[in-house]
Parts: sequence; C-alpha cells; structure tokens
Amino acid sequence: MRSGRLKDQVLIQTQDTTPDAFGGLPDTWTTQNTRRCSIEPVNGKEYFSAQGENTQSSVRIRFRYESGLLTEAMRLVDTQSAIEYDIESIIDPGNEHRELICMGVIRSA
Repeated sequence: MRSGRLKDQVLIQTQDTTPDAFGGLPDTWTTQNTRRCSIEPVNGKEYFSAQGENTQSSVRIRFRYESGLLTEAMRLVDTQSAIEYDIESIIDPGNEHRELICMGVIRSA
C-alpha cells in the first residue's frame, strides 16, 4: 500500500465495560490506538421509519495491515472532523496481509 493514500487519521476506540455506581454500563469509549488511513465514502441512503427520516452513509476505511488491529466491537473516530464510525466488517483482501479494509457506517447520535 502506498503511503500517499493514507491521508486521514483515526482514533481506534473500545467501549468501556466498567459498571457505574448504579450498576449500569455507561456509554464511554477508551482510545486504544491512532492510525493513518484512507476514508472513502461508498454510498448513502435515506429511508423513512416511524420516527421520521433517517440517513445512513457507508464508508470504506483502508489501513496498512496489522494483525489484531481491529474488531467489530470497536469504533473509529476521524481526528479532523470528529465523525464516529461503527465497524461492520473487516477484510484482508486475498489474505495477502498488505492492507485491511474496514467497512463502516457513520454512527448515529
């Protein structure tokens, strides 16, 4: 993978599973790593539900290959725009260990 393609940077975060004082699990995230990547929009779709209009934008995020870097339980945060991405799948094209392609969607607030 050519380094010039990795123009973006993301925080790789895991969800904190420490219970709060009331026994609930707060929605807090801990940064595990920061990595260079390439964020590419794939498509966007709008749909109507009972609560109103919703939008969903899919992205392809490319990383240099690193074993154990990502899991679907993690999220990615763009360091420039602060957009949060939920990870849907992680692909190692051809099992060549050159790059990881992460398919994700913009996280809803």
